[in-house]
Amino acid sequence: MKFADLVSTFGIFQGLLLGIILYAAHRPARPTALLGLFILTLGLRAIPYLLIRLPFGEEYPVVYYLPLYFWYLRVPLMYLYTLQLVGKLKWSRDRIHLLPGLLEFVLFSTAVVIELKTQGELFSVETTQGILGVYTILAIGPAVYYTYLTVQLLAKHNKFLLNYYSNLKDRQVLWIRNVLYWLLAQAMLYTLFRYGPLPVPDDWRILFGAATNVIAISYASYYGLKQLRPAREPIEQDSKDAPLVAAGEPSDYAEIFQRMNDYLLQQRAYLSPVLTIADLAQALHCSKRTLSRVLSSQSSKHFNRYINEFRVRAACQLLNDEGYDHYTMDAIAAEVGFNHKGTFYKAFKQDHELSPAAYRRRRTTGEVNG
Repeated sequence: MKFADLVSTFGIFQGLLLGIILYAAHRPARPTALLGLFILTLGLRAIPYLLIRLPFGEEYPVVYYLPLYFWYLRVPLMYLYTLQLVGKLKWSRDRIHLLPGLLEFVLFSTAVVIELKTQGELFSVETTQGILGVYTILAIGPAVYYTYLTVQLLAKHNKFLLNYYSNLKDRQVLWIRNVLYWLLAQAMLYTLFRYGPLPVPDDWRILFGAATNVIAISYASYYGLKQLRPAREPIEQDSKDAPLVAAGEPSDYAEIFQRMNDYLLQQRAYLSPVLTIADLAQALHCSKRTLSRVLSSQSSKHFNRYINEFRVRAACQLLNDEGYDHYTMDAIAAEVGFNHKGTFYKAFKQDHELSPAAYRRRRTTGEVNG
C-alpha cells in the first residue's frame, strides 16, 4: 500500500470516529448531530477512491458506483448545521436541501445493483471514469451555491451579533466559512490536477486529496466540539407594531442617546461581560429597535463597538494606575468586561493604535498616555 493510500485509510477511520463522536454528543444545547453527519461524509467519501486503487477495485469495478461520494449532500449538511447554530433551522421547510443528496445516494445504489446483476457489463471502466469525472465537475456548482448561502447566513448572523451583544466569543462561528472555503478550493484544485492541461501524477493527486481531507476533518471536528452551545441565544424580538419608543419616554434620539451614556457611566453596566442590548433597553424602558436606531443615528456604531469603547476607557484608567501594575492583561480584560484577551487587544488597538501592554509601557517609561 502506498503512502497516499495510508493517508486515505487514516482519513476514513478519522472521519468515522469523529463523526460518530459528534453525532452522539448532540444535545438540545449542543447541536452537533448535523456536523457529525458532515464529518462522516468526509470520511466515507475516501472509500471508493481507495478501493479503486487497490487490486480489489480492478477485480470488482462495482466499487466505482459505491454511493459514498456525497457530492450533493456534504455542503448542504453544513448549511443546515449553520442554520441550526444561528437558531433559524425549520425542518418542515429546510429538509428539502437534503433531497439532492438522497437522490444521488439512490442513483448510485441503483447503479451498484445493476452492475452486480449484469456482472460488470454496465459500462467499461474507461466510460465509468469519464462519467464520474463529468459528475464531479458538475457537483462543484451546487457546492459553490451552498457555500454562498452559508457565507451569507454567517454575515447576517454576525451583523445581528454586533448589534445585540457586547461580547462575541463563541458566537460568530466563522470557522464554518473557513471549512467550506477549504473544501471548495480542494475540489477545484483536485479537478484541475485531474483534468487540467498539466495532469498531476495519480499518487500525488490522491495524496493531495487525502491530506487536505484529513485537515478538513481535524479542523471542523476541533471547532465543532468547542461549539458547545448555539451561537445565537434566543432574544425576544420586538413586534412589527411595537412603538419605537415606549409610552412616556422621550422620542428624541439625541436625548435617548444621552440617557444611555449617563446610565452606562453611572451604573457601569458595561463591566458585565454578558451585557446585551436587550438588557440596556429594559433598563432604559424602551425597545431594542429604538436603541439600535439611536446608536446608528447618533454614533454610527453598532452596539458591540459602542460598549467596548467604554470598556477600553476603563482599561486605560487601570493601565495608568500603578496600583494595577501587578494585573496581567487577562486580568485587566476581565476587570473591565471583556471575556477574551484577543477581543480586548483588538478593541484597544482600534482606539489607540497600540496594544494595552505597549500602552502600559509608555507610562512606566515616562511617556504621557492620552
